[in-house]
Amino acid sequence: MPAAPPTPPPDAPVAGYADYLVARDQLAAQIAAASALCRAQGADARADALDRAAARLGSDAFRLLVLGEFKRGKSTFINALLGQRVLPARVAPCTGVITVVRFGDPPRARLIPRGAGADPLEVPVDEIARYIEIQDDGFDEGAVAPSPWARVELDFPLPLCRNNVLLVDSPGLNEHTAREEITLSDLPEADAVLMVLSCEQQLSRTERDFITAHLGEGPLAHVFFVWNRFDAVRHDPAEVAALDQLGERWLRPRLSREARVFPLSARDALGARVAGDAAALRASGLPELEAALERFLVVERGAVKLQAPREAARRALDWLLREALPAREALLTAPLTELEARIAAQRPRLDLLQRQRARLVRDLHRRRDALQRELSAVIERFGERLESRVDAAAAEVGAGWLDATFNRARTRARLLDWLRAWLDGETRRLDADELRPLLDREARELMDELEERLGAFLVDLDAVRAGLGLQVGLDVGAPPPPAVPPVERVLGAVGGFFLGGVDGAITGANQGWRALIHGIPVYVSAAVAVALLGVTGPVGVGVLAAVGALRTWMTGKDTVERLRAEVVDAVVQAVRDQLPAARAEVEGRAAERFQALIDAVDAGMAALVDEVEADLRAAAAERAAGEARVAAARVELETAAGAARDLLLALGAA
Repeated sequence: MPAAPPTPPPDAPVAGYADYLVARDQLAAQIAAASALCRAQGADARADALDRAAARLGSDAFRLLVLGEFKRGKSTFINALLGQRVLPARVAPCTGVITVVRFGDPPRARLIPRGAGADPLEVPVDEIARYIEIQDDGFDEGAVAPSPWARVELDFPLPLCRNNVLLVDSPGLNEHTAREEITLSDLPEADAVLMVLSCEQQLSRTERDFITAHLGEGPLAHVFFVWNRFDAVRHDPAEVAALDQLGERWLRPRLSREARVFPLSARDALGARVAGDAAALRASGLPELEAALERFLVVERGAVKLQAPREAARRALDWLLREALPAREALLTAPLTELEARIAAQRPRLDLLQRQRARLVRDLHRRRDALQRELSAVIERFGERLESRVDAAAAEVGAGWLDATFNRARTRARLLDWLRAWLDGETRRLDADELRPLLDREARELMDELEERLGAFLVDLDAVRAGLGLQVGLDVGAPPPPAVPPVERVLGAVGGFFLGGVDGAITGANQGWRALIHGIPVYVSAAVAVALLGVTGPVGVGVLAAVGALRTWMTGKDTVERLRAEVVDAVVQAVRDQLPAARAEVEGRAAERFQALIDAVDAGMAALVDEVEADLRAAAAERAAGEARVAAARVELETAAGAARDLLLALGAA
């Protein structure tokens, strides 16, 4: 059996990236050794889960997501990090796709197309801007066409990215719902979030709403706030004092560390980097932020990345020592006739366990289908409300339309701006008043049902094990572990630690199944925006297209009223035409999320029953091979137990 690879003290802080790599590689070797021990005992599902953990550990990069509302200087900030003007930075919103920066020298840029099958397009780095800038969609100057590119991948000699860090630039928040959804879709994968604010706007209401809704109330261990454009206020004591007060009231209470609020001037930093002016660069505030980010990613986030894989290996080894190896020993030492009688007596109960599993999976599918039907009804009612409210909503903006009727382009822009804001408000109300309460209730009920049903399944499973004489409780020189909740025990057999919710990657939670269940409301309600208003969402695009095509060249009060009526008719017809596709999108998102949990529960229950079956098959084969084989098998069990103990000691559990 493999010996435990050497390791520094368990859970010791990582001093630097080189130390993190050593700790990561040693942990990967320990996980591989634990996997081999599990596979030798026929626990293939547990071994496969550990193999996935080791592979993920070896390939995982640190993701630093930069986000912020438009006109906050986000692209200038990233250009300052890069040391040259690579990303477009203008007053108007200009970034429509995700850009991922990784370390590479010489610099290279690739455009990754949407959809499967198409090849990436390599482009000159100095031409990235023209591919990722937002393009007019032909409706009017305020609307945009969907980008054909899913993301830009940029290799660049950025020191911050040298240590396996990916810098992710996202489209602006609160500028367009579809592009905001692109940013939200990348948020769960972030190891650190860097939110760029502006000293000149000083924390808008929408920024506060985003922090509360998507980053959480705190303490936020993964978030850094940047007060950009500090050069605009640094010489005004009153402005600086107001900024400090705002930070004390709104930002620092949400942070786990006060130091994660940084004033800086991205414009000064970029100019200093381009000019090679070290003093001006220090004065800009950027080096201090870069150092804090690197410390966080290596020391704190590195520890989090090691935590869940280490816990998975510990639990697998503890299971081997407390359950699997003692059970195999009990089967080998029981008299053959007695063993055969036990197996015959417990065979019907093993079959019953398989039927319990099938019933629970069937019932979970019914629950999933019922949730889809409820979501469908909610979206259907939403469409009816849009139709009934659009006339009254349109009447409220008549004066604005009248003022604009002499300018066709301005009239259309006003109409579309009003329509976007109205649709966005209605969608937010749908989320807050109906979708989120429905999904939160479903998450609570689902959690309760799983705890109850899986608890009963495990009671029956343990009764079968006892009936077979598979006694647990081998003394490994440590007190018994605390009771494991039923869902955790079932999903732990197949690597349930790595199921993740929308916030799973950010929090680094090792109870991923809880994040998965609680993440259903966040995941599905976030999908509503893209389904109703997004790049691929049919309702918003259909409505905007219909209104954008209206003729607005006539003038006069009567024409304004006719125009308003035409807008209302266009909205109603677009909702009727496009809502079925939006409903299917929302239902599909919910089903996808739910199915991941169903599959994990099914696999976990199957693995636990199969492990008992594997014990019986192995014992029967060894007994049939004669006493010499039985004696050899017992020696192998003791060797495996010794290797498992050594690994647990190395992992810090014994």
